[in-house]
Amino acid sequence: MTRVADRFIHFRLLDKPQLWNTEGWHERFNMPADPQEFGFSWTNEQVNAWQAPPKAVLMEYFDVVNTEVALYYANFFFALFFLFKL
Repeated sequence: MTRVADRFIHFRLLDKPQLWNTEGWHERFNMPADPQEFGFSWTNEQVNAWQAPPKAVLMEYFDVVNTEVALYYANFFFALFFLFKL
């Protein structure tokens, strides 16, 4: 879900490149640089050849994206507060 959150916040809502690419996470995950590549259409051979990164890398990516998501929502609600003077 971290890739989904990264893509949704950056690509869909902010119209910016995903952290997946801008911070080189694709390299740390041993994945292609294509931001649309999620491994969904991989063959059995590709899946078997892929090496998952260490848990520390998974958690670091989660923390970085989760921080960005929290900032997005904080700014969104801050703007709503002033827009509607809640």
